[in-house]
Amino acid sequence: MEKTTLALTIDDVQRNFLYRKGTIDEAVIVHALVNRAYAFSPLRRAAELFDLYERMLRIGTTPLIVDAAANIGAGAVYFALKYPQARLVAIEPEPGNYELLVANTRELPVEFMRATVVPSSAPGGGDSQAGDRVTIDEIYRRGAPKVAPFIVKIDAERQGSSIFSGGPDWVARTPVIIIRLNDCLIPGTPNSRACLDYITGCNREFAYHNDGIFSIDCELLARRYDS
Repeated sequence: MEKTTLALTIDDVQRNFLYRKGTIDEAVIVHALVNRAYAFSPLRRAAELFDLYERMLRIGTTPLIVDAAANIGAGAVYFALKYPQARLVAIEPEPGNYELLVANTRELPVEFMRATVVPSSAPGGGDSQAGDRVTIDEIYRRGAPKVAPFIVKIDAERQGSSIFSGGPDWVARTPVIIIRLNDCLIPGTPNSRACLDYITGCNREFAYHNDGIFSIDCELLARRYDS
């Protein structure tokens, strides 16, 4: 399919962004880069969340952002420009999307993984050496000693039915989880249920913004990372 180049200005930074005209790519760009769906600013705890990022950096800890539904890279571009000192891992299994992800994040500090995110309890999950399967727990274990979880972004349409199965350890280690709910795209299938059933049982706050749930661990938000 023919690709089209869109000239974007994001927080005074100009970038070219590739997409497939007349496809869902257009909605992905609007969602992440026009509507700023992953921005903290509309949240009442935005100042505390930004302070957590700065606090981690001040004591020499690198915040880790995992984009577990990277698609064509719109969210990854937003995170890379907003949090330039973070370590950003972008994961996307679909070949066409992955190709655009790599192109759209060129020259940004983004690590790519062409893989499917699976639950830690899945056969071959966790420490699997298969290049096309990875768990968030595994990504956390691969991090350097001075790297700490900050944000995980997931897409409930693609992952919600399984990624939380088995009570994954990564949830309790993640200050902010951004869950995009897309049940409206697949009516008749409560695809987000497994995701919501698990996450609402945790000791976390929730805020809803632009088709997404921001799940915040208050204890981690107040944690001193130098202690």
